[in-house]
Amino acid sequence: MPKGEPKPKDQENFTDPDSRIMKTSTGFEQCYNVRIAVDGDSRLIVANVVNNYASDAGQLIPVIEAAMENTGLPANQVLADAGYRKEEDLAVLEAAGIDAYIALGRRGGCA
Repeated sequence: MPKGEPKPKDQENFTDPDSRIMKTSTGFEQCYNVRIAVDGDSRLIVANVVNNYASDAGQLIPVIEAAMENTGLPANQVLADAGYRKEEDLAVLEAAGIDAYIALGRRGGCA
């Protein structure tokens, strides 16, 4: 195939090139991933981060930073599901003195 021509199975979204194809509950869709931070006391959303990373791993620190920037307050505790677990992030949280409660894995049989 000549240089510069896409392969027959190559895909690109010409109207939204920043979005990505991600697996969803209904199959694969062209989309973004949104993560939010919620204040534990008020239960208000204090930050959101939108990007095209399918995995949540490595995305916890940007969400915490956005929450701290929006509120002007430091994070004291963080609760996150297993998808956010990344050893480097845990080290950053520990160095910042933030108590992190992150699931170590998924438990089978839960709905």
